[in-house]
Amino acid sequence: MLEWFQRQREAFGSPFLICCSCVYFAQGFRSITGLCLQLWLKDGLHLEPADMEWLLSLAALPWSVKPLYGLVSDARPVWGLRRKPYLILGALLGAVSWLSLAFLSRGEGINQNVLLALLICSNLSTALSDVILDAMVAERAAASAKEGGAGCETGTEGEDALQTLCWGSLSIGGLLGSGIGMATASSASPFFIFSITALAPLLSLLAAALLPE
Repeated sequence: MLEWFQRQREAFGSPFLICCSCVYFAQGFRSITGLCLQLWLKDGLHLEPADMEWLLSLAALPWSVKPLYGLVSDARPVWGLRRKPYLILGALLGAVSWLSLAFLSRGEGINQNVLLALLICSNLSTALSDVILDAMVAERAAASAKEGGAGCETGTEGEDALQTLCWGSLSIGGLLGSGIGMATASSASPFFIFSITALAPLLSLLAAALLPE
Protein backbone atom coordinates (compact mmCIF):
# COMPACT_ATOMS: atom_id res chain seq x y z
CA MET A 1 0.00 0.00 0.00
CA LEU A 2 2.78 2.44 0.91
CA GLU A 3 4.58 1.58 -2.32
CA TRP A 4 1.39 2.31 -4.27
CA PHE A 5 1.05 5.75 -2.68
CA GLN A 6 4.72 6.43 -3.32
CA ARG A 7 4.31 5.64 -7.02
CA GLN A 8 1.32 7.96 -7.30
CA ARG A 9 3.14 10.73 -5.45
CA GLU A 10 6.07 10.46 -7.83
CA ALA A 11 3.77 10.40 -10.86
CA PHE A 12 1.26 13.11 -9.94
CA GLY A 13 2.73 15.05 -7.02
CA SER A 14 1.48 15.34 -3.45
CA PRO A 15 -0.55 18.58 -3.96
CA PHE A 16 -2.67 16.99 -6.69
CA LEU A 17 -3.28 13.81 -4.70
CA ILE A 18 -4.27 15.85 -1.65
CA CYS A 19 -6.61 17.97 -3.76
CA CYS A 20 -8.29 14.87 -5.22
CA SER A 21 -8.75 13.42 -1.74
CA CYS A 22 -10.15 16.64 -0.25
CA VAL A 23 -12.60 17.38 -3.07
CA TYR A 24 -14.05 13.88 -3.15
CA PHE A 25 -14.09 13.60 0.63
CA ALA A 26 -16.09 16.85 0.73
CA GLN A 27 -18.49 15.49 -1.87
CA GLY A 28 -19.12 12.36 0.18
CA PHE A 29 -19.29 14.23 3.49
CA ARG A 30 -22.32 16.16 2.23
CA SER A 31 -24.35 13.11 3.21
CA ILE A 32 -24.28 14.50 6.75
CA THR A 33 -26.98 16.99 5.74
CA GLY A 34 -29.45 14.52 4.20
CA LEU A 35 -31.62 13.73 7.21
CA CYS A 36 -31.06 17.04 9.00
CA LEU A 37 -32.08 19.09 5.95
CA GLN A 38 -35.32 17.18 5.49
CA LEU A 39 -36.20 17.45 9.19
CA TRP A 40 -35.47 21.17 9.14
CA LEU A 41 -37.64 21.73 6.07
CA LYS A 42 -40.47 19.70 7.58
CA ASP A 43 -40.36 20.65 11.25
CA GLY A 44 -38.50 23.96 11.23
CA LEU A 45 -39.96 25.59 8.12
CA HIS A 46 -43.19 23.55 8.15
CA LEU A 47 -43.10 22.72 4.46
CA GLU A 48 -45.55 20.22 3.05
CA PRO A 49 -44.13 17.05 1.45
CA ALA A 50 -45.07 18.28 -2.03
CA ASP A 51 -43.31 21.60 -1.41
CA MET A 52 -40.22 19.81 -0.13
CA GLU A 53 -40.08 17.58 -3.18
CA TRP A 54 -40.47 20.56 -5.51
CA LEU A 55 -37.78 22.52 -3.67
CA LEU A 56 -35.23 19.70 -3.60
CA SER A 57 -35.90 18.80 -7.23
CA LEU A 58 -35.23 22.36 -8.38
CA ALA A 59 -32.15 22.54 -6.15
CA ALA A 60 -30.70 19.50 -7.94
CA LEU A 61 -30.81 21.18 -11.38
CA PRO A 62 -27.04 21.92 -11.44
CA TRP A 63 -26.41 18.18 -11.75
CA SER A 64 -28.39 18.01 -15.00
CA VAL A 65 -26.09 20.40 -16.88
CA LYS A 66 -22.72 18.99 -15.81
CA PRO A 67 -21.26 18.85 -19.36
CA LEU A 68 -21.68 22.62 -19.59
CA TYR A 69 -19.13 23.22 -16.83
CA GLY A 70 -16.39 21.43 -18.72
CA LEU A 71 -17.17 23.35 -21.90
CA VAL A 72 -17.10 26.68 -20.07
CA SER A 73 -13.80 25.93 -18.35
CA ASP A 74 -12.26 24.94 -21.70
CA ALA A 75 -13.59 27.98 -23.53
CA ARG A 76 -13.22 30.60 -20.79
CA PRO A 77 -9.86 30.37 -18.98
CA VAL A 78 -9.48 32.63 -15.95
CA TRP A 79 -6.09 34.33 -15.67
CA GLY A 80 -4.85 31.85 -18.26
CA LEU A 81 -5.92 28.83 -16.20
CA ARG A 82 -8.68 26.43 -17.27
CA ARG A 83 -9.21 24.31 -14.15
CA LYS A 84 -7.87 25.73 -10.90
CA PRO A 85 -10.03 28.92 -10.75
CA TYR A 86 -13.21 26.91 -11.33
CA LEU A 87 -12.18 24.42 -8.65
CA ILE A 88 -11.65 27.28 -6.22
CA LEU A 89 -14.98 28.82 -7.23
CA GLY A 90 -16.79 25.54 -6.60
CA ALA A 91 -15.29 25.14 -3.13
CA LEU A 92 -16.02 28.78 -2.27
CA LEU A 93 -19.64 28.43 -3.37
CA GLY A 94 -20.07 25.38 -1.17
CA ALA A 95 -18.60 26.99 1.91
CA VAL A 96 -20.61 30.21 1.52
CA SER A 97 -23.91 28.45 0.80
CA TRP A 98 -23.71 26.07 3.78
CA LEU A 99 -22.54 28.78 6.16
CA SER A 100 -25.41 30.98 4.97
CA LEU A 101 -27.88 28.15 5.53
CA ALA A 102 -26.41 27.58 8.99
CA PHE A 103 -27.00 31.18 10.10
CA LEU A 104 -30.40 31.43 8.44
CA SER A 105 -31.50 28.24 10.21
CA ARG A 106 -31.28 30.10 13.53
CA GLY A 107 -34.07 32.47 12.52
CA GLU A 108 -37.79 31.98 12.72
CA GLY A 109 -38.33 31.79 8.97
CA ILE A 110 -36.61 32.10 5.64
CA ASN A 111 -37.72 33.27 2.22
CA GLN A 112 -38.18 30.23 -0.01
CA ASN A 113 -36.49 31.94 -2.96
CA VAL A 114 -33.40 32.57 -0.83
CA LEU A 115 -33.50 29.00 0.43
CA LEU A 116 -33.77 27.67 -3.11
CA ALA A 117 -30.88 29.85 -4.29
CA LEU A 118 -28.61 28.60 -1.49
CA LEU A 119 -29.50 24.97 -2.11
CA ILE A 120 -28.84 25.42 -5.84
CA CYS A 121 -25.44 26.97 -5.01
CA SER A 122 -24.58 24.06 -2.73
CA ASN A 123 -25.34 21.56 -5.50
CA LEU A 124 -23.60 23.71 -8.11
CA SER A 125 -20.52 23.68 -5.89
CA THR A 126 -20.37 19.90 -5.78
CA ALA A 127 -21.26 19.35 -9.44
CA LEU A 128 -18.76 21.94 -10.67
CA SER A 129 -15.95 20.56 -8.52
CA ASP A 130 -16.76 17.02 -9.66
CA VAL A 131 -16.57 17.88 -13.37
CA ILE A 132 -13.43 20.00 -13.11
CA LEU A 133 -11.54 17.47 -11.01
CA ASP A 134 -12.58 14.60 -13.28
CA ALA A 135 -11.12 16.54 -16.20
CA MET A 136 -7.91 17.17 -14.28
CA VAL A 137 -7.64 13.49 -13.36
CA ALA A 138 -7.98 12.47 -17.01
CA GLU A 139 -5.43 15.06 -18.13
CA ARG A 140 -2.87 14.19 -15.44
CA ALA A 141 -3.25 10.45 -16.03
CA ALA A 142 -2.77 10.85 -19.78
CA ALA A 143 0.28 13.08 -19.29
CA SER A 144 1.81 10.65 -16.80
CA ALA A 145 1.27 7.70 -19.11
CA LYS A 146 2.81 9.61 -22.02
CA GLU A 147 5.86 10.62 -20.00
CA GLY A 148 6.35 7.17 -18.49
CA GLY A 149 5.90 5.22 -21.70
CA ALA A 150 3.97 2.04 -22.31
CA GLY A 151 6.37 -0.06 -20.25
CA CYS A 152 6.30 2.09 -17.14
CA GLU A 153 4.35 0.67 -14.19
CA THR A 154 3.07 4.08 -13.14
CA GLY A 155 1.97 4.77 -16.68
CA THR A 156 0.01 1.56 -16.94
CA GLU A 157 -1.81 2.33 -13.68
CA GLY A 158 -2.76 5.72 -15.09
CA GLU A 159 -6.26 6.92 -14.50
CA ASP A 160 -7.29 3.78 -12.59
CA ALA A 161 -4.97 4.70 -9.73
CA LEU A 162 -6.39 8.20 -9.44
CA GLN A 163 -9.95 6.93 -9.71
CA THR A 164 -9.22 4.51 -6.87
CA LEU A 165 -8.03 7.39 -4.70
CA CYS A 166 -11.00 9.56 -5.64
CA TRP A 167 -13.64 6.90 -5.07
CA GLY A 168 -11.96 5.81 -1.86
CA SER A 169 -12.04 9.38 -0.53
CA LEU A 170 -15.68 9.72 -1.62
CA SER A 171 -16.60 6.54 0.25
CA ILE A 172 -14.78 7.58 3.43
CA GLY A 173 -16.43 10.99 3.35
CA GLY A 174 -19.83 9.43 2.72
CA LEU A 175 -19.52 6.91 5.53
CA LEU A 176 -18.31 9.52 8.00
CA GLY A 177 -20.96 12.04 6.98
CA SER A 178 -23.79 9.51 7.09
CA GLY A 179 -22.65 8.18 10.45
CA ILE A 180 -22.47 11.60 12.06
CA GLY A 181 -25.73 12.67 10.43
CA MET A 182 -27.66 9.65 11.68
CA ALA A 183 -26.13 9.81 15.16
CA THR A 184 -26.92 13.50 15.65
CA ALA A 185 -30.17 13.84 13.68
CA SER A 186 -32.34 14.18 16.77
CA SER A 187 -29.90 16.05 19.00
CA ALA A 188 -27.83 18.44 16.87
CA SER A 189 -29.24 21.69 15.53
CA PRO A 190 -29.32 22.51 11.80
CA PHE A 191 -26.87 25.33 12.59
CA PHE A 192 -24.33 22.82 13.87
CA ILE A 193 -24.79 20.34 11.01
CA PHE A 194 -24.67 22.96 8.26
CA SER A 195 -21.64 24.63 9.85
CA ILE A 196 -19.78 21.31 9.99
CA THR A 197 -20.72 20.69 6.35
CA ALA A 198 -19.14 24.01 5.35
CA LEU A 199 -15.77 22.88 6.71
CA ALA A 200 -15.37 20.26 3.96
CA PRO A 201 -15.45 22.69 1.00
CA LEU A 202 -13.20 25.03 2.99
CA LEU A 203 -10.68 22.19 3.14
CA SER A 204 -11.09 21.70 -0.62
CA LEU A 205 -10.61 25.45 -1.12
CA LEU A 206 -7.28 25.35 0.69
CA ALA A 207 -6.11 22.28 -1.25
CA ALA A 208 -7.14 23.84 -4.58
CA ALA A 209 -5.45 27.15 -3.77
CA LEU A 210 -2.14 25.35 -3.18
CA LEU A 211 -2.46 23.26 -6.35
CA PRO A 212 -0.22 24.16 -9.28
CA GLU A 213 -1.88 23.84 -12.71
